[in-house]
Amino acid sequence: MSLSVQRDPFARGEYRRECFTNTTGHTSCKWCGQKPKRLYSYTWVYASFREQAWRSEALFCTFQCYHGYYL
Repeated sequence: MSLSVQRDPFARGEYRRECFTNTTGHTSCKWCGQKPKRLYSYTWVYASFREQAWRSEALFCTFQCYHGYYL
């Protein structure tokens, strides 16, 4: 299940995230290197078509880490 994180009305889309549990503790955030219990994968979805345009394969601890990694 994905959750809407941030909506951009001018680009007519939104970011959605999927939660992954870090049970082993070996997986870390791609940007900051922390190893939290939950990591997230983010997807850009167009509002008009409700289809995903781009999905990140990397896992991040927060949306700020995701945004910082790709900017």
